Amino acid sequence: MAYNNNGYNRQYNGRGPNYNQNRNQGKRKNGCKYGINKNDDPYISGWKIINNILVSFYCSVNPNVGVEVVKNKQGKEYHKWLCTIEFPNSYEKKRLETGFFDPKEQKVFIPEMNLVLAPKARVSSGRGGVWFINNK
Repeated sequence: MAYNNNGYNRQYNGRGPNYNQNRNQGKRKNGCKYGINKNDDPYISGWKIINNILVSFYCSVNPNVGVEVVKNKQGKEYHKWLCTIEFPNSYEKKRLETGFFDPKEQKVFIPEMNLVLAPKARVSSGRGGVWFINNK
């Protein structure tokens, strides 16, 4: 004899018939953080999965040049940083690019790759992010 639940499915739980309590919430696909290195220079490091390849970033003041301040057309000041980009599982293992650090917003822009590294970005995990910017 079957248990009668007045026409309701026992797995319904008031959240809909397809709700699964153990469902995967999705994996993080990027992350970023801000810190101070051994030489008391600020740095931003991050990672992003691009086409199923883990790409890691490390941006800091160029040790050979020091802090170099650059102004854009609007008069906003940026610090010129050296960014190391690593592709561990691909043909091109390491790449050096110039990044522009915004000290007010604590973001690094890498124009050659159209990337932004922002440790204070408001993402769901609260740990900053790395994303592409659109050039229009």
